[in-house]
This record gives sequence, structure tokens and C-alpha cells, in this order.
Amino acid sequence: MRLGRFVNALLGRAGLVVRRARTEHRFDAMPQVLQGLAETGFLPTVVVDVGANAGQWARLAREAFPAAHLHLVEPQRGLHDRLTQWGDQSGPVTLHAVAATGPGVTSVRLAGGGAGDSTGAWVAGPAHEVPADVVPASTLDALIVPRLAEADVVLLKLDVEGHELEVLVGARALLARTAVVICEVTFYDVDHHGHPLVKDLVAALDASGFDLFDIAALAGRPRDGRLRSGDAVFVARSHALAQDVRWA
Repeated sequence: MRLGRFVNALLGRAGLVVRRARTEHRFDAMPQVLQGLAETGFLPTVVVDVGANAGQWARLAREAFPAAHLHLVEPQRGLHDRLTQWGDQSGPVTLHAVAATGPGVTSVRLAGGGAGDSTGAWVAGPAHEVPADVVPASTLDALIVPRLAEADVVLLKLDVEGHELEVLVGARALLARTAVVICEVTFYDVDHHGHPLVKDLVAALDASGFDLFDIAALAGRPRDGRLRSGDAVFVARSHALAQDVRWA
């Protein structure tokens, strides 16, 4: 009898049951995914980090793509000094202190950011009666496309807590210049917020010429482990990464 079963059998005689504790994160392979892209020869010259927060993901991107120019898009005011300080030390970085959104929108209501150090800050719609700060907003097409050179290769990362579809509508020109998109996805509508689900993001990016390429992370809700969210990697169908379908 294996040791674990033996121990459980002894505890069972005393009326006790031991179960493995649930963890929220099933896996987080983002560093390996980014390094794996680099090892294939994919070396973006421009990395756009939308929802940069305190630069956690940007640091991973800098390790994988040390020569890339990083564009950090982050509307939480409490994080700007930290991002600026890190950017001054890490190489070519441009901070855009605005929220990314759709065309025709110049400001949004940002909720849930607390003191400005939360990964859960989200754009509140008119129906959301929650405390929120009004912050400036712009499209990625306006922020990034004028700064691109003809030969630039772009990686776009989105972590915008349910505002993805609006951001993508405002990034049509950028998507045409982008090789890889890494996007947080949600598997069910948490608390009926009306946020897009993974199927909506797959459909939107499919319409823009991207195929699902990889899963970089998955997480469940803590109380029962139900799959809640993850990070999906999409590659432009025109790019060599998507066209390489060999098994070996």
C-alpha cells in the first residue's frame, strides 16, 4: 500500500478525511511561453503592454525580448511613478498614462483600483453604480501606430478586466501590424458583470486574422476550483509561427 493511502486509511479509522487543498492557479507558464517564443526566433521590436499595472508582466517581456521597445499602457495614477522609475532602468520604455478603449472615447470611469496597486481595476459602464475615478482614454491605434516603423514586429498583451472588445475595436490598424496577441480570457461571466467570455475573444481575434496558438496560464475560483480565467496566446495566420504545423 502506498504511504498516502496507508495514512488515509489510518486517519479514516478515526473518522478523519484528508483532501488535497485547492489552489487558485492551476499553472502559470507565462515566463516559459515568452521564452519559448523567443527561442523559435520570434523577436518583437515593439511590445505593447495594455494594463501594465506595476510592470509585473513587462519584466517578463523584458527578460524574453531585451531589445524590444516596451509601451506600457496603464491608467492607474498610483502606479505611474513606479512604472516610470522601472522604465528608466530597464531600457527603451514609453509610458502611456491612459486607459485603452474604443474610438470616440476620451475618458472612462475606472473602478476597483483602490490605492492604485490592484490588478483588478476595471472600466465601469453606465449601468455600474460603483465608486470610480474618471481617467483619460484613447485608442491603441492613436497611441501606438504613429510610433511604429515600417519594419517593426509587434507583440500586444491585453489585461483589461472585461474591456477587451472595446480595446480591440480601437486597435484595428495596430492588429494589422501585430504578430502575437496575449490576452486574459474569462470562462464564465463572473457575478454577471457582462464581460466578454473566451468564445467572444476567440471570435473577435479570428475575425482580425488570428488563431489560438497557446495557453499561458489557467486559474480557478478558490472556493471550488471552477475554471475562471486564463491567458491565451493568439498568432496572426499570416505569420510563420501559425503556418508551421509540422509535428516534428
